[in-house]
Amino acid sequence: MSYVELSIEERVTLLVGRGQGMNPRQISRILERAPSTRFP
Repeated sequence: MSYVELSIEERVTLLVGRGQGMNPRQISRILERAPSTRFP
């Protein structure tokens, strides 16, 4: 099984989204990643 780590830009988007109260599904939509992506 292979995977691709989140880039720095994706991590920043993640942190900003979480700070704005977004849930992981909303963030995954913005990042164009699968909802099953594991967010720290």
